[in-house]
Amino acid sequence: MSRPQRQQNATGQARDLGGFKNQQPERIYGKGYKNRLQRLPAVRFALIILLFLAWGCAGRGTDHESLPARDWNPRQVARLQAPAGGKLTFAVLGDNRSNPAVFDRGIKEMAGDSSLTFAIIVGDMVERGALEEFNDFFKQIQPYGRMPFLTAVGNHDLGKDRDLTLYREIFGPDYYSFQVKDNYFIVVNDVESDGIGEVQWGWLEKELRQSRSYKTRLVFLHTPLFDPRGG
Repeated sequence: MSRPQRQQNATGQARDLGGFKNQQPERIYGKGYKNRLQRLPAVRFALIILLFLAWGCAGRGTDHESLPARDWNPRQVARLQAPAGGKLTFAVLGDNRSNPAVFDRGIKEMAGDSSLTFAIIVGDMVERGALEEFNDFFKQIQPYGRMPFLTAVGNHDLGKDRDLTLYREIFGPDYYSFQVKDNYFIVVNDVESDGIGEVQWGWLEKELRQSRSYKTRLVFLHTPLFDPRGG
């Protein structure tokens, strides 16, 4: 199988945007800068206009960046707790994008099943990877937050340019692994045009080697490795 190159996976962590507190304004503007501004009403007026425009743009940016979640999958993994005894039960579902009513019945049933340790949806949570649709998805699962709810990325979850930018901002890394007792779970992104790519392929090989001692190893992905219908 060919292994085309792809861009390295994002870390899933919020970026540090930097910033500073200006302790010595004279070093930037020169001594007496306040007096000069006071003697220039036009400059002061222009600064007020610029601040007003900046405030307006910042408000619009905040609305656009109001994500329903950040680093969702890593935070769900952190919530996982091994069940008592040797039995592990979890739910797997997918492609809920086209029928919210059926999806709602399913998650209600899962929420009422105390034996479930977690649930994982293997992609296509939304019809298209837009912010408003992800917001609707989280509103639907929010009442059932007792149980950790993990995701794999589907092709419909990609952005308008078929990119992972928004998905990664909300859910974190697009491929990851986790363990529950003696069970090893691997979540793969196989929906991009170049398949899983060289970087993820190397990661997957390493994960499979390191998990050999586990009793059970399970791999979750959206696109099947082959079409079970034949043809």
